[in-house]
Amino acid sequence: MKISSRRAEHTALLAVTLTVVFFVLIWVLSGLSNSFALASLKWQFLGTSIISIILWFQFRLRGLAEQEKLDLAQLDKAGEQNIFAEQGGQVSMFAVAAKRLELFEKWFLPVLSGLTAAYQVGIGIYLLKNAAIMTHFSVKSAQIGAIFMFLIAFASFLIARYATGLSVQIEWKPIRALGSWLLACAVFSFLIAVSLGFAQLKYSLMHIVLGWAVPCFMIVLGGEVALNLIFDIYRPRIAGQYHRASVDSRLLGIFNEPGGVFHSIATTIDYQFGFKVSQTWFYKLLEKAIMPLAILSIILLWLMSCILVVGPGEQAVIERFGTPLNKAEVIESGFRFKYPWPIDIAYVEKVDQIRFLPIGYTPKADPMDRTPLIWGRPHHEKEENLLVGSEVFGTFTEQGASSFGMVVTAVPVRYRIKNLYDYLYMNSTPIETLAAIAQGELTRFAVSAKVETSDDENSSGESLLGGGRAKASELLRQRIQQRIDEKQLGIEIVFVALEGVHPPKEVAADYQAVIGAGQQRQATILAAMAQRNKVLASLGGSVDKVYNMYNLSEQYLEANRSGNQEKIAKVGGELDEQIKQASGEIYYKLSLARSYAFEKANRAKADGLRFSSQMKAYKAAPQIYARELRLAMLEEALQNTRKYVVISDVNDHQILIFDLKEKIEQSLYDIEIPEKGK
Repeated sequence: MKISSRRAEHTALLAVTLTVVFFVLIWVLSGLSNSFALASLKWQFLGTSIISIILWFQFRLRGLAEQEKLDLAQLDKAGEQNIFAEQGGQVSMFAVAAKRLELFEKWFLPVLSGLTAAYQVGIGIYLLKNAAIMTHFSVKSAQIGAIFMFLIAFASFLIARYATGLSVQIEWKPIRALGSWLLACAVFSFLIAVSLGFAQLKYSLMHIVLGWAVPCFMIVLGGEVALNLIFDIYRPRIAGQYHRASVDSRLLGIFNEPGGVFHSIATTIDYQFGFKVSQTWFYKLLEKAIMPLAILSIILLWLMSCILVVGPGEQAVIERFGTPLNKAEVIESGFRFKYPWPIDIAYVEKVDQIRFLPIGYTPKADPMDRTPLIWGRPHHEKEENLLVGSEVFGTFTEQGASSFGMVVTAVPVRYRIKNLYDYLYMNSTPIETLAAIAQGELTRFAVSAKVETSDDENSSGESLLGGGRAKASELLRQRIQQRIDEKQLGIEIVFVALEGVHPPKEVAADYQAVIGAGQQRQATILAAMAQRNKVLASLGGSVDKVYNMYNLSEQYLEANRSGNQEKIAKVGGELDEQIKQASGEIYYKLSLARSYAFEKANRAKADGLRFSSQMKAYKAAPQIYARELRLAMLEEALQNTRKYVVISDVNDHQILIFDLKEKIEQSLYDIEIPEKGK
């Protein structure tokens, strides 16, 4: 006798083999074509291969159970001739394969269904997290990928329809799940093949949408399997009725069930609620009207694509049959009618929106992270080193070679769209091109610039730290804008900031010491300049006047050396005029000199007049004049000296002794006692 489960078992085994082969093939194609949609679809094929393995194992157990049932039936027919006759005919207790099948369908099949649901949801969420980044990469080798995906879609569709045809028989009902999952894979393979064909023609919107659709479908399908598992736990079991597995998707079964979509819906509803809902008048009315309503809704939605709404601060460009309209026909804010999709396709962008592009670093995932920015710690999620020029004070490199250093850069670039047509059509990847241009200009600028602020008055100020940062940011913005205009990206650079330029954390302490020494040197120079200005200002009233007098004095000395009398007179007059107008220390010295000269001249004149008067007095009375001079001299010399006049006769030999010292204390002999009555 032919075992009924053998065909379904072979079909499931064939599906396992092909889905694994398709998984590997799509993995290779996704790497070659750089397609996120293909990278997502391969995981759906892997999920289908898991379903195929589960069904193959189930039908394998069913085949063993049927074979065991046939063997036991032969034993029952043998009667007393078999060794189990004396056991009262209880041959069924030896049905090991049947018990194993019952255990698998009761316990292991729900557990495997739950794991499948977790796999679908987990992989779908993981893919969605990367969809925002991966879907923007350009597709490569699209033509080869489209050919292989058409072949995969065709093979998957054939196996899906064959498995669905087998599921008409009650004993092969479980294989309907394989048909539904393979049909979903076939549909997505066909859509991706078509999208790759459009991508070959530089129309990648459909492929980008599929890159999002596949992960969303996996999440929805996994969620439905999880809900089916929960509903199966609480659904009553009816004897003799087929129990539908949780992995047998009801949503996919609507389109895969033989006999039409509406019959599938009716069967699903009747099965779920337990009575003939499909026989009610409301359902029959809905079944008749649903198709016209669906067609009318699709037509209305299609006609609504004729209306284009461009919001404030937005612009739009219309493509007609894949070719953009005239460059001058960029649509501003407002309403506009166009041909319906896919004749006319509108691309709307916010041109007034200031957008952000990080250069040289990757921002942290958490925007609320307020960690202090310290040189010895990383500031961002990822930071890149940059080769920069370095000013070495007081040293010279060998053979005149330049000195370089490494710094970590964080340069946020703010930009907006200024020409939507150029932004969309002059470059296939404007944002990636902008990032490459900005990175290249930053590297080129940093090599020619310095980290420290230069002290040279003729310096252009191209430094990445200190006072030159503002000028360096503006210069870098101009260079990036110039390159963007050459590439016709249609982008305007609004602002470039050198907000995070610091040395690598390994050398931060040493670097900070060098910068501190340079700042101390600069402070010393500035203090010396201040002292110089103070001294010069104190000399002449202002620094400019002192320098002017110095230059005139140099010219006056040069004229003296050359003997140019005309120049001597001219420069000397100017120098005298400048000296007269000077204030400060020079004015003070000149005033002292004038006073001293005036004093000397008048004193000499007075001495001359006095001498002439003295000569006249001497000639009139020489003895009297001499005596008068002597007495005047004594009077002047002995002005503060006590004088005593002693009169004596020359013949008197009496010796007089005078004690002229002042007594500190009076003696008793010196005290005069007044007479009585006085």
